[in-house]
Amino acid sequence: MFVSFRGSELKPSMAEGGGDVGFSFEEKKGDLFDCPETDALAHCVSEDLRMGKGIAVLFKKKFGGVGELMSQGKKTGKVAVKIKKNRFIFYLITKPKGPGKPSYASMGSCLKI
Repeated sequence: MFVSFRGSELKPSMAEGGGDVGFSFEEKKGDLFDCPETDALAHCVSEDLRMGKGIAVLFKKKFGGVGELMSQGKKTGKVAVKIKKNRFIFYLITKPKGPGKPSYASMGSCLKI
Protein backbone atom coordinates (compact mmCIF):
# COMPACT_ATOMS: atom_id res chain seq x y z
CA MET A 1 0.00 0.00 0.00
CA PHE A 2 1.21 3.48 -0.71
CA VAL A 3 -0.10 6.98 -0.32
CA SER A 4 0.16 9.23 -3.33
CA PHE A 5 0.54 12.96 -2.64
CA ARG A 6 -0.43 15.23 -5.51
CA GLY A 7 -1.08 18.89 -6.13
CA SER A 8 1.93 20.17 -4.23
CA GLU A 9 5.06 21.93 -5.21
CA LEU A 10 7.61 20.44 -2.85
CA LYS A 11 10.80 22.30 -2.08
CA PRO A 12 13.76 21.17 0.04
CA SER A 13 13.09 23.95 2.57
CA MET A 14 9.68 22.42 3.34
CA ALA A 15 11.34 19.54 5.19
CA GLU A 16 12.79 22.18 7.50
CA GLY A 17 9.45 23.82 8.22
CA GLY A 18 9.78 26.35 5.43
CA GLY A 19 6.19 27.27 4.73
CA ASP A 20 2.63 26.14 4.27
CA VAL A 21 1.98 23.20 2.02
CA GLY A 22 -1.37 22.40 0.42
CA PHE A 23 -1.84 18.89 -0.89
CA SER A 24 -4.26 16.06 -1.34
CA PHE A 25 -3.57 12.38 -0.98
CA GLU A 26 -4.96 9.15 -2.27
CA GLU A 27 -4.41 5.74 -0.71
CA LYS A 28 -3.75 2.94 -3.20
CA LYS A 29 -2.93 -0.74 -2.93
CA GLY A 30 0.12 -1.87 -4.83
CA ASP A 31 3.89 -1.81 -4.89
CA LEU A 32 5.22 1.43 -3.46
CA PHE A 33 8.01 1.53 -6.01
CA ASP A 34 5.56 1.30 -8.92
CA CYS A 35 4.11 4.75 -8.18
CA PRO A 36 4.91 7.51 -10.70
CA GLU A 37 8.44 8.92 -10.44
CA THR A 38 6.97 12.35 -9.76
CA ASP A 39 5.36 11.14 -6.50
CA ALA A 40 7.25 11.79 -3.26
CA LEU A 41 8.14 8.85 -1.02
CA ALA A 42 8.74 8.77 2.73
CA HIS A 43 9.77 6.18 5.29
CA CYS A 44 11.09 5.98 8.83
CA VAL A 45 14.75 5.41 9.64
CA SER A 46 17.13 5.73 12.57
CA GLU A 47 19.78 8.43 13.02
CA ASP A 48 22.52 5.97 12.06
CA LEU A 49 20.81 5.45 8.66
CA ARG A 50 21.78 1.77 8.61
CA MET A 51 18.53 0.78 6.87
CA GLY A 52 19.19 -2.91 7.48
CA LYS A 53 15.65 -4.31 7.82
CA GLY A 54 12.24 -4.15 6.21
CA ILE A 55 11.33 -1.65 3.52
CA ALA A 56 14.33 0.50 4.48
CA VAL A 57 16.59 -2.07 2.79
CA LEU A 58 14.67 -1.55 -0.46
CA PHE A 59 14.93 2.25 -0.19
CA LYS A 60 18.67 1.96 0.43
CA LYS A 61 19.15 -0.36 -2.53
CA LYS A 62 16.97 1.65 -4.93
CA PHE A 63 18.01 5.20 -4.03
CA GLY A 64 21.44 4.87 -2.34
CA GLY A 65 22.98 8.14 -1.22
CA VAL A 66 23.53 7.17 2.42
CA GLY A 67 26.61 9.42 2.59
CA GLU A 68 24.58 12.36 1.28
CA LEU A 69 21.91 11.68 3.91
CA MET A 70 24.50 11.33 6.70
CA SER A 71 26.06 14.66 5.73
CA GLN A 72 22.75 16.36 6.52
CA GLY A 73 23.37 15.54 10.21
CA LYS A 74 19.70 15.05 11.10
CA LYS A 75 18.72 13.88 14.57
CA THR A 76 15.60 12.16 15.89
CA GLY A 77 12.48 14.17 15.08
CA LYS A 78 13.95 15.68 11.90
CA VAL A 79 13.76 14.74 8.22
CA ALA A 80 16.59 14.07 5.78
CA VAL A 81 15.73 14.67 2.13
CA LYS A 82 17.09 13.16 -1.04
CA ILE A 83 16.06 14.38 -4.48
CA LYS A 84 16.35 11.92 -7.33
CA LYS A 85 15.30 13.31 -10.71
CA ASN A 86 11.87 14.84 -10.01
CA ARG A 87 11.19 12.78 -6.87
CA PHE A 88 11.59 13.85 -3.26
CA ILE A 89 12.44 11.01 -0.86
CA PHE A 90 11.88 11.87 2.79
CA TYR A 91 13.73 9.94 5.49
CA LEU A 92 11.87 10.51 8.76
CA ILE A 93 14.39 10.13 11.58
CA THR A 94 12.22 8.55 14.26
CA LYS A 95 14.75 6.87 16.56
CA PRO A 96 18.42 7.11 17.54
CA LYS A 97 19.51 3.56 16.61
CA GLY A 98 18.27 0.76 14.36
CA PRO A 99 16.93 -1.75 16.89
CA GLY A 100 14.95 0.80 18.94
CA LYS A 101 11.28 1.56 18.46
CA PRO A 102 10.07 4.95 17.24
CA SER A 103 7.78 6.98 19.47
CA TYR A 104 4.63 8.87 18.54
CA ALA A 105 6.40 12.03 19.68
CA SER A 106 9.34 11.53 17.31
CA MET A 107 7.00 10.69 14.44
CA GLY A 108 4.95 13.80 15.20
CA SER A 109 8.08 15.96 15.23
CA CYS A 110 9.04 14.66 11.80
CA LEU A 111 5.61 15.39 10.34
CA LYS A 112 5.29 18.97 11.62
CA ILE A 113 5.79 21.59 8.97
